[in-house]
Amino acid sequence: MAAACVSPLLIPLRSLCSVFVTTTEDRLHRWLVNEHGIVDVRRIVREDDNGFLLSKVPSDLIGRVGVMVERLALFSKDDPIAIATADQAYRYPNRSRVDNWRAAVCDLIRKRAQSQGFSSDDADLLTVGVESVAAVMRAVLWSDPVEGEICAPSSAEIDAWRDVLGRTDRAGDLFTRHYGFFEGKAVSSHCPGAPYARAFMESAWRCCTGTPPPA
Repeated sequence: MAAACVSPLLIPLRSLCSVFVTTTEDRLHRWLVNEHGIVDVRRIVREDDNGFLLSKVPSDLIGRVGVMVERLALFSKDDPIAIATADQAYRYPNRSRVDNWRAAVCDLIRKRAQSQGFSSDDADLLTVGVESVAAVMRAVLWSDPVEGEICAPSSAEIDAWRDVLGRTDRAGDLFTRHYGFFEGKAVSSHCPGAPYARAFMESAWRCCTGTPPPA
């Protein structure tokens, strides 16, 4: 039987197809790597006329976070976060109030998560969000109150709090990152835990200032 004759053009054509025939997600990932140095894969949550909404977390994250917040009873009537923060303040009287709140909440989450049978990775889903809230609170309370000192938030800090809370209410804009435009569409990513951010922020304000969150 005669050997089949293969055109030498077929191989390079196939190679070209493998380069140019890609998915939108592949092209977007390469753009994020080249333009922003982001190597972690981002999932396209939504694509419409307004642009791309990305996420780097699993699609079921928000449900898992909700289950954990409920089962760990972080916002129960006895206010375990306030109790844990007071304990931190007693042990570390010269530390920033925001840092004591952050440490208290993260420790509380890890201890209760373990007792409820959650993994350390599950606990990290919440502690990462707590770290983000703490960073926001440091920016809001820029006077950086220390334990043992009288803390009376300035009018400017109260205004900053209201601005941050307003941005949280507006579709979680505070926790949205904008990357620019790809193929003519805006690209942004959003934290799916933003619905719980307000509860943590209000807890931080109460613990760090000793006053109710401003309306």
